[in-house]
Amino acid sequence: NNALYVDFLEIRGALTNDLQSALSIDNNLVIYFAGANVPVDTLDGQFGDAQQPGGRLRWIRDFAGPNSSVDVLLLNGQTVKMNRDLRFSTTIDTDGDGVANAYDFYPLDSAAWNSVPSTNSFWTSVSVTNVGSAAAVSLSWNAASGTRYHVEYTTNLAPPNWQALSDYTNVALTNGVIRILDTSIPPGEIQRYYRVRYDR
Repeated sequence: NNALYVDFLEIRGALTNDLQSALSIDNNLVIYFAGANVPVDTLDGQFGDAQQPGGRLRWIRDFAGPNSSVDVLLLNGQTVKMNRDLRFSTTIDTDGDGVANAYDFYPLDSAAWNSVPSTNSFWTSVSVTNVGSAAAVSLSWNAASGTRYHVEYTTNLAPPNWQALSDYTNVALTNGVIRILDTSIPPGEIQRYYRVRYDR
């Protein structure tokens, strides 16, 4: 089989509605792609057949090309390139810390979730920080060991309409600072309020 490697696959027009009918891939070709303008999980594995049961369209999550990557901050302050769709995946947890990449401020550092030494007292507030010029906010708080937290947001407090943002359980044996990245802020939204609830 021949292969075609694509950094960024752009799907437009009829392809967005019915990919299988509008596109044909030769039975001697596999297209490997790193990113796309549509959700990669809707493309990955398409056009499977007896020769290629894994599909003739395959997402390569470990490749971070010039058009398919973003900078990711490491706990030590350095930045590395990471595949954009992998970085913002709401289902994949690259570092295995129990938090999907899209909600993990440090998706490549599992130790980051409990990186700050804890004390016997717990903060009663959540720290909120803008993340550069991007429409993203970092939230952090001191979390008790074995406790499940629910992060919610609303755009108005009169009255509030709390929406679920993320759930997180501190599975560590010690208390520690939890950090979550909110990247779901749409363009034009001028305010957002957060609250963190926990299960006793």
